[in-house]
Amino acid sequence: MNLARAFVPLPFRNRCIYFLREPDRIVILRILHGAQDVAAQSFDAE
Repeated sequence: MNLARAFVPLPFRNRCIYFLREPDRIVILRILHGAQDVAAQSFDAE
């Protein structure tokens, strides 16, 4: 799956919540502070 096209960023206060929409649920990938730099490496599988 290509996460660059699949994940959705949602700004909330001074955070950005990145999530995936699935048919039966929402999967939270990351919650980052607004001052953080976001790079592709932030979403690498752990």
